[in-house]
Amino acid sequence: MKELMTIETAAAFLDVAVSTIRKAISAGELVAYKRFGRWYILSEDLLTYIQAGDKSVKKKSADRSKD
Repeated sequence: MKELMTIETAAAFLDVAVSTIRKAISAGELVAYKRFGRWYILSEDLLTYIQAGDKSVKKKSADRSKD
């Protein structure tokens, strides 16, 4: 069974503000599901979001080394 997290749990896991998670959902960067008046995130979707962020950081680092 896939683990579900609330926005608050995901924010605590990543050590970021709840608003950061909400912005990522609004921007379409993080997949979330609204049920029973609450937002839920699958743990595998959170990992995908983290991995996507890693790629953008590596790209920015590589771009800086060209200067």
